Amino acid sequence: NQIVKKEQEKKQEKEYEKEQELKKEYENEQEQEQEFEKELEQEKKQEKEQEKYEKKKKKEQEQDKEQEKVKEQEKVKEQEKEQELKKEQQKEQKKEQQKEQEKEQELKQEKEQEKELMNKLEKEQEKILIFMGQDQSTLNSSDIKEIFSKDVDLQQAEKVLSKLSSEVILLCVADLVKNANTSLCKSIRSNLGECKTEKELLLLNFLEVLVEKGAQLSDSRGMNTLHKALTDSNLVIKISKLIQQKAADESDQIIISPFANIQTQLIIVLLLMMKGQPIEKSLLESCASNIERNIVALQNLIKAKYQLTQEKQIKEWGQDVEIENSLIQGIKTLYAFNSMTSENLTRLASHSLPKQLSTFIHLNCSNKLNCEQQIKLTITRPVADFIVAVLRTLISFMSKSIDLILYVEQQHNAIAHISARILDFTERANGLANTKGQDKSSTVWVNTPQAIIIPEELSLLWNILIYNQLISENLQHLRDILTLNYQHHQKDIDNTAALPTLLSLIKRKYEWDNIIANDNKYLGLRIKCCEILQLILRNGGTTVLEQFVLSNYSGTLIQVVVTSFDECDSVISAAMDNIASFFFEIHGYMQTFRFRRIAHTDIVPQIELIKISEEQIEEEGGIEEIESQIMNKKSNRLRRLRRHNPRF
Repeated sequence: NQIVKKEQEKKQEKEYEKEQELKKEYENEQEQEQEFEKELEQEKKQEKEQEKYEKKKKKEQEQDKEQEKVKEQEKVKEQEKEQELKKEQQKEQKKEQQKEQEKEQELKQEKEQEKELMNKLEKEQEKILIFMGQDQSTLNSSDIKEIFSKDVDLQQAEKVLSKLSSEVILLCVADLVKNANTSLCKSIRSNLGECKTEKELLLLNFLEVLVEKGAQLSDSRGMNTLHKALTDSNLVIKISKLIQQKAADESDQIIISPFANIQTQLIIVLLLMMKGQPIEKSLLESCASNIERNIVALQNLIKAKYQLTQEKQIKEWGQDVEIENSLIQGIKTLYAFNSMTSENLTRLASHSLPKQLSTFIHLNCSNKLNCEQQIKLTITRPVADFIVAVLRTLISFMSKSIDLILYVEQQHNAIAHISARILDFTERANGLANTKGQDKSSTVWVNTPQAIIIPEELSLLWNILIYNQLISENLQHLRDILTLNYQHHQKDIDNTAALPTLLSLIKRKYEWDNIIANDNKYLGLRIKCCEILQLILRNGGTTVLEQFVLSNYSGTLIQVVVTSFDECDSVISAAMDNIASFFFEIHGYMQTFRFRRIAHTDIVPQIELIKISEEQIEEEGGIEEIESQIMNKKSNRLRRLRRHNPRF
């Protein structure tokens, strides 16, 4: 039984084990099924996610397509707007192009003139290069440094600087801008020193040539390329300090050779450097004081030379290098001084220099005036050119100061002096024409040196006569004082016979040679005379009107119109306007036409003077000439006068 039990127990154990194994297998199978189901679920989830992702992609693609469509539409709209803007811009560009074309035409004319000058310079440069057998070289700062080395003597330095100066003169504008750089100016500044040694003076001469050429460059808002290089290198400050040092040195105050000293040369260099630029007042005053001392020294030198007779004097002057150099340098200095800005001239209007310039009014005074300040002088061409430079500078100052105009007129009696001198000159010219059997209105008198000064003296006279008109337009309470001044002016004009002198000047034919005819200063001589006569007419009373009529004023103006060139429209218009103004005066129409008189506002119509003037015009054939000028619209005043005077 025990054995049977054991065997049963073993069987049971085996069966139990089998059951257990079956259970495990079942459980494993269930686990596998669960895992499989999980995997299926995951796969389903992934498929769903992929579907969602694909749907999103489709939506995004559709959105992108819609955005692209919108963008394309916007691009089309922008293109349309751009086309419209382009059309508007094209219209504006056309307008600007038209304006630019007009400007270009003006610039072309200027450029053509520059090209002609440049071609001439290039031809001269080629000739010089062929003669010298050398090629053109550029300016280099190293050349200047080598000059001041110990190995280079004075003769070699002079050759190098003269060569550089010739290169500067022959360089065109573009090459000068390239070569005249800051390094070159710095080299000049560092080696210029105190302008005492011979090499330093040679370098100063080269600098003068450089800035004189640079002053011809076109400015860009007052700052050209050379001026920028001069300021960046502190060369302007260097020259300014040297001028102030020379002004403080007592030895430099003594002038032996007028306008031929170092300080004056430094002033010329500074004025050319600062062309179109403001200058400090203290520096300006130092420059003006030096120029004044030079003018006084030159006047004393001229007076000393006049002790000789006229023929010997002219011969001596032709051989006198000192006075010739002084005159040339003086002309250069005054023209450089006169090229300053209006602001700089205004600062110096109260300086003593303009008053010293006004003393030249007494040059060759008429003996009829018995002037104690008379300066007798034989006028040669260099002297005449210097006097012209003096008068132009004085006129520039007078336009900035009414006090200076009063000083010139009252202290020097300028109206009487100028009128008398022009009258004496006209009488001498007429006598010369008679001796040669020529007409008094011929060209003999124009080719003399004295004739060069006349336009500047007329400009000076015009400035003196016009100043009271400028004051009266702004200050009504000075009217009584101005009237007295005009009476004083009128006495001076009557005593010196200025009226017939001016009438004789405007009657001359002015058929000059090509060199003189190209000068607009002489072509405007008749206009200046007409302006002065009109001022005299507006200043005076009935006695002045009578003098004008007795001097055949209307007939003279008709002669001016008839003898003028076809291209002198300004002269013809000025003469016709003067005729109209004259008849407004003698008709008493000045108040009617609101032409403001300066003095003698109680003018009444002068019937007899009207008849005489009309007869004078008819004798010269002026009625037909006036008719043609009215048709050509040369004078608006004549048309207005015709409404009241049917004869015109």
